[in-house]
Amino acid sequence: MAALAFAACNPKSDGSAAVQPQGEPFSLSIQPPAAGPVGGAFQAEVKVVPRGGYKVNLEYPTRLQVKGPAGVSPGEATLGAKQAATLTAAEILFRPAFKIDAPGDHAFEGSLRFSVCTDKQCEIKNEKVKWVARVPAN
Repeated sequence: MAALAFAACNPKSDGSAAVQPQGEPFSLSIQPPAAGPVGGAFQAEVKVVPRGGYKVNLEYPTRLQVKGPAGVSPGEATLGAKQAATLTAAEILFRPAFKIDAPGDHAFEGSLRFSVCTDKQCEIKNEKVKWVARVPAN
């Protein structure tokens, strides 16, 4: 049984990645999926937490689009607000799921569109997300 290793930009010791954009009113993190076999289903986590008095704008059409390489299905996924695992004023959490049919490095990329607001202003964000899933050969 082959296991899946997952790497993302700015990895922490637990394999997750935190993206702390300078001066931005939110933090963005990517959590790797649990290990599993080639041909198995894998699920990542993409999370936004507002900070500095901001809240998630629940009226904005929040969306995560992710594209994977050949050997991954679905090859593209678009998850809207209704597919979010969590969508509250305090957090956005998406769990994109993919099946990986071949060993090797599999680069995923996409964008996360969302809005955060204070009582006085709203900011619309379109953040790039990237990670690499590594599935070792038997």
